Amino acid sequence: LRLQCLNTAADLVKQASVLEQTIGKLYTTWKRLGNLSDRLYVDTGASTPQLRSLLNCIESLTGEIIEVPLDETGEQIIRLKVITENMTSG
Repeated sequence: LRLQCLNTAADLVKQASVLEQTIGKLYTTWKRLGNLSDRLYVDTGASTPQLRSLLNCIESLTGEIIEVPLDETGEQIIRLKVITENMTSG
């Protein structure tokens, strides 16, 4: 029983680490996507219907709230709110 608890605890720590790393990657990708979207808009002014459509489609991934459908029908959506804080000591 004790060995099983240790294995479960080790898996818990491993999964927490994976989640933490994934969130870090998500944040950096989200920032990069937002910057690229902004740059494309500034450089082109969304001058064609295709560019406007692309930027509109990407908008659900670049805002403060990220929305992603979990199924093909779009009936289930996951929403993640990105809140950044500067944790400075003072």
